[in-house]
Amino acid sequence: MSADPLQLGHTFGTIPDLYDAVRPGYPPAILSEVLGRVPETGTIRILEVGCGSGQATRLFATLGQPIYATDLSPALVAVARQRLAAFPNVQFGVGGFEQMTLPARAYDLLVSAQAFHWVDLAVGLPKAHRVLATGGTLALFWNFTHYDADPLLGRIRDVCLRHVPGLVGWPDASEARFEGFTDGWLAALRDAGTFTGITSTVILSTLDYSHDRFQQLLTTYSWVQSQPPAVQAALLHDIAVVLREAPDPLSLPTRTLLVLATNAADSCAASENMQYCS
Repeated sequence: MSADPLQLGHTFGTIPDLYDAVRPGYPPAILSEVLGRVPETGTIRILEVGCGSGQATRLFATLGQPIYATDLSPALVAVARQRLAAFPNVQFGVGGFEQMTLPARAYDLLVSAQAFHWVDLAVGLPKAHRVLATGGTLALFWNFTHYDADPLLGRIRDVCLRHVPGLVGWPDASEARFEGFTDGWLAALRDAGTFTGITSTVILSTLDYSHDRFQQLLTTYSWVQSQPPAVQAALLHDIAVVLREAPDPLSLPTRTLLVLATNAADSCAASENMQYCS
């Protein structure tokens, strides 16, 4: 994409309420899949990287386990804090994962929903290894609309590609890109050399969106947010034309990709006095 990837990750904080209103949550099966990999030690200390307005946080908050949920955007964290006010087990922090000072070996589970692709992996994967306890679980997951599952949805995808050619690199764009994205994460974790039991699972679901809400959803994506207003307007106009032939609500076949890994033997500190990782 033409925009600076480091800046794209900040676009969501400009639309916190819309983001919270239209971004979907995650299938409950995520919870059981993740918990099946977490060591049975009683308390599960959870770190969330890129909590946004709290869609995934809500899912894990129901466990009653301590969660430290973080995000780059103060605006999104403010929405998440409000939405999860009923869960005293959830605490929040503002900042980038790469820069935050976090206790070493302090978490049994690190989750990141729709976010870890914004992290600098040269910093983020070693840091994930350091903050996780030995045997702890890394759980990364993303929702992707399966546009190839339906001809009409394929037309919508093609309209998006016509207006934003950079979308061709995203997993929603094609089966090949989805597979490439999955393989890339598995390879990155293997290459890191600090994780074992690396697996990927795809969970299927269907999300129903009214035409208006679907168009709002599109505007929350960074590849739309990064475009000039004229491009955004033209994109939404042409999407509306295609939607005239679509049922309302629109059913979106969704693939949730879940990548899991187990943290290998800890190497955070050469000295017993080192208590924090940054």
